[in-house]
Parts: sequence; C-alpha cells; structure tokens
Amino acid sequence: MKQPGWENRLIKYIGERMQKPFRPGELDCGLFAGGAVHVMTGENFIEPLAGKYRTIEDAYKLLNKMGHDDHVSYAASVFEEWDAPIFAQRGDLAVVNDAEGHPALGIVQGEHIYLMGLQGIGLAPLTAAVRAFKV
Repeated sequence: MKQPGWENRLIKYIGERMQKPFRPGELDCGLFAGGAVHVMTGENFIEPLAGKYRTIEDAYKLLNKMGHDDHVSYAASVFEEWDAPIFAQRGDLAVVNDAEGHPALGIVQGEHIYLMGLQGIGLAPLTAAVRAFKV
C-alpha cells in the first residue's frame, strides 16, 4: 500500500504538525493517524470524518452511524491487525491507551509511536501499544 518515497512524506507530515494544537474534527489522534496513512499511500480513509465533527462525542456519534464503536474499530475495519503490536513497523498504526483507558491512534516510528494528544504530538514507546495495524 505504501507508495515510493513514503518515508520522507511521513517525516514532513509529522514535522508540519508538531506545533499544531489538538482540535477535534481538525487534528485529533484519528485524523492525525489517518492523514499519515494518506501521505504514505494516497488513500484517504478519513474523508468521511474530517471536518464533520467538533467534539469527540460527535466523532463517536458519527462513527456509530458508520457502524463502528470508535476510531480504533474503524481502523480495524480498514487495516490488517498485527498478531502482536511489538511487530509493528515504521508507518504502521498503533493503539495506546491513555491514563483513563481511552484509546489513541498513533504512527509507529521504530521503537516509538507518535501520538496526537490534548497537549499536541508526543511519543510513547512501542511497548505501550495494545494493538497495531499494518499500513
């Protein structure tokens, strides 16, 4: 699925979002991960979601209308899941639970995962992943 030159496009994509704030419907964890997939593959699986909600609650309502429990369920319907998250490769998607147990989608970069959280982009170790999807 990944197109030639995806590594450089992904690095540029992440860099351009480093100082941008978390905004539901504009730049949240699902849209951050989906945008990364778009620059790597040319496929835009977040098109049905981007710009169509302003709160996380509204995002879940939209996902429910699409037949999914949440953004992770949606990702699982699009991508093949790794048997064990630790096997995820650069550019794959990973799921990390926050302190309250809420799942966040991120982008695997070697031993780390880039995540878009309330404080902006942060890093988590790949060992923190509870699920991972092949891109």
